[in-house]
Amino acid sequence: MLSFSIQKSRGIVICMDLANISDAIESVKEIILDILRIKDEIIQQHAPITLAGCRSDLKPEDFEDYQEQIRELTNEYSVDYLECSALTGTGAAQVFENIARKIEKVPRPRMRTKMMHVSSGRCGLQ
Repeated sequence: MLSFSIQKSRGIVICMDLANISDAIESVKEIILDILRIKDEIIQQHAPITLAGCRSDLKPEDFEDYQEQIRELTNEYSVDYLECSALTGTGAAQVFENIARKIEKVPRPRMRTKMMHVSSGRCGLQ
């Protein structure tokens, strides 16, 4: 089911829990790799990805130690990174505005159609 959702997506937001950043970074890396594999193998088209660092109001004291890893991750996979907090409302709108702008730049996939035989007296698209 996840594979189907990824195939049909035009943009993806991955939420990363900043309060549990040590566990989140490796999980996010695996998710990004899965998304890229599915998009490449099945439809050979990339969808923009935004990484949302959620719960920014609950960052651990050693968060600065992880910032370089986040930077490397975003550079390696061409992913945008924005922080947000549902508690304070900070940054949430920017996450969605960012992915919406990225999606606008992605060409829509062409719809596949087949012509029906005219011998039936009707002509149309299937």
